[in-house]
Amino acid sequence: MPDWKNPQYLLAGNARQQRAYTILHDLAVWSVLQGFDPMLAGTVPLDIDLADSDLDIICEVKPGAWLPFKSLLAQHYGHLPEFRLAEFSVGAGSPLSAAFARPGWPWKCLGRICPPPSKTPCGICWWNTLFCRLAARRGG
Repeated sequence: MPDWKNPQYLLAGNARQQRAYTILHDLAVWSVLQGFDPMLAGTVPLDIDLADSDLDIICEVKPGAWLPFKSLLAQHYGHLPEFRLAEFSVGAGSPLSAAFARPGWPWKCLGRICPPPSKTPCGICWWNTLFCRLAARRGG
């Protein structure tokens, strides 16, 4: 099982996963967002991505850190095409989403207060991987 919080596992993946790593590295995503516990999520890390898949980065934003998180995203990525910030009201820990494009690949960064450990993004990715592998073994 890959370490979802360390994108280097992408280097051993398919060509699209290797390209994802290059983009993440070029944009210094992990070093820029290190204080927010970034993790790649979605279809790309699971090796079931589609041609129009984007890169999804999930971050934990502590209470009171929304403004620094937003500022950090705008400072480092605000110059990229199609950059936009959006906040969603879905109750406590409402997420903040930043979306922008990198030539050839759109991506999103989602920040929110993380739920209990059993429901963390890492746990979700782990289960998704397990179920996808089991489905593949069974033929779909």
